[in-house]
Amino acid sequence: MKISFHNHSVFSDGSDTMQDMLSCAYNEGFTHFAMTDHIHSDQTPQWTVTYDRYEEYLNEIKRFKDMYDGKMKIYTGIEADWYNGEGTYYGRYESLAGKLDITLGSVHNLLANGGNYIIDGSRSDFEECLYFGFYGNIKDMVACYYESYMEMAENFTQADLLCHIDLIRKNNAGNAYYDEDEKWVKDLEKALAKKMGMYDRVTEINGGGAYRKKNDVYYPSCRLIEYLKNENVRFTIGLDAHSTEMVKGYYDASISYAKKAGIDTLYVFNDGKWSEAESL
Repeated sequence: MKISFHNHSVFSDGSDTMQDMLSCAYNEGFTHFAMTDHIHSDQTPQWTVTYDRYEEYLNEIKRFKDMYDGKMKIYTGIEADWYNGEGTYYGRYESLAGKLDITLGSVHNLLANGGNYIIDGSRSDFEECLYFGFYGNIKDMVACYYESYMEMAENFTQADLLCHIDLIRKNNAGNAYYDEDEKWVKDLEKALAKKMGMYDRVTEINGGGAYRKKNDVYYPSCRLIEYLKNENVRFTIGLDAHSTEMVKGYYDASISYAKKAGIDTLYVFNDGKWSEAESL
């Protein structure tokens, strides 16, 4: 099997059409490939599938599912945002829920001090969240992020896959804002791993940040993977591909990273459940 359950097109913030993405995936030998563009966000409609395009988005995937029937399994999916204390309210996930094969759960924003702040953006976005949302207290901000994932793990029952669970590290390369080796960070990671194990969650090996930013930040970190393994959390591959270049470029690198981190089995999603795909 060759799998990726996390991919984007021009319907949200991808750079290539759905046709180009799926044609590329087929030519690259993928057997299972999910289209999971970003659910609508009022704050960043330019990066998301807007409400008025939900049906168009679903119909476009169906068109290609019919085209590739028997050749490659294509999934109708969405990457749904979880907002701390508010759930999926801002994306109106409920209007899509019954029409999807797979749902991804992610945290890209934090609600704090009356504002809605992006943490998955530029450093200036990150600093706006830090200084206006958390008065410069990085510990409170990082804690809020991990607690948001814990909240999602427990309460977002429709989410089949929790994505890039330590995405907060994206703008912290080189420990720019906090030391990732400090005990308080490790304690948050362990608490998240325990919560994910408790609710039988699946997460992904995701190198999207590394590929686009040309750095070494993979999600989860090798250390967090060890914590997750201790809690029997399962893993799959989510390329987080935003272009055909990314579909072509780093599947093998993701597999190598998984092996390096000590993952010996990957999982595939079929008919609403996860099962073993292959041993590494």
